[in-house]
Amino acid sequence: MACTNGAEGGAASKLSAAGTRDLLRQAIVTKLVPCLRAYAPDVIIMSARYPAAQTQDDCLEPGEPVPLTASDYEWATREIVKVAGICCKGRLVSLCLVSAGGGEAKGCGEGILPYSPQQQLHAGVAHLRALAGC
Repeated sequence: MACTNGAEGGAASKLSAAGTRDLLRQAIVTKLVPCLRAYAPDVIIMSARYPAAQTQDDCLEPGEPVPLTASDYEWATREIVKVAGICCKGRLVSLCLVSAGGGEAKGCGEGILPYSPQQQLHAGVAHLRALAGC
């Protein structure tokens, strides 16, 4: 199935998961990082909730959660670590949350599957690797 990445004829259409992840990365770089640097907090508290769901066909309906990969978590964490190094002497608290596995992911549409515990572990390890600067 080809994803259309936008609206056609006024109707909402499916978005590619990869394209949506790219938009998220762009938002972190162009919106979140500049706002954090301008605010210059004394500490950054980050909540990293590991993936609850993935799409079956790599296409998302508008409003569906973005299925992040382990590399997405690692990249985002590294960006936040950089900002913490600049703004708050590296002070960063990470709250690592893992979704409960099994069954259909709550709040997701048809074709949305829960991530396996192994996939959640990979995302968690990637996040911790970035926090440790590895």
